[in-house]
Amino acid sequence: MSNPPEIYCGETLKYLHEIFRASNIIVSSNTMFITGDTLKKCIAKTGMAKSIDDYRFSDEVGYSKPHGSMFANSDFHIGDNPLTDYVGARKCGSQPIIINSNDKTLKDAYDIITEAR
Repeated sequence: MSNPPEIYCGETLKYLHEIFRASNIIVSSNTMFITGDTLKKCIAKTGMAKSIDDYRFSDEVGYSKPHGSMFANSDFHIGDNPLTDYVGARKCGSQPIIINSNDKTLKDAYDIITEAR
């Protein structure tokens, strides 16, 4: 953790905090190359951990997205993978929001969530 990941866009934390205020937040990830424990430490370094209600990391829970348990009890799922994030969330009744740095952003996700509320 001496060189943790950095948030590359100043708008990222702003919209994450807005999303956190609007929703129950569950962070899920298919942890193939990094452990859930390491991801939690990275999230804590950003100051966002206090806003997160639960974590579901594949190395800790024993299954990965698009398994339905990764989306349980969430109204929205923000992700970047059309198969694991979109299809998995849709199958579980969670509204998928696909973002990436070229087309849809966290601001777009925020707009969708606040519009739906």
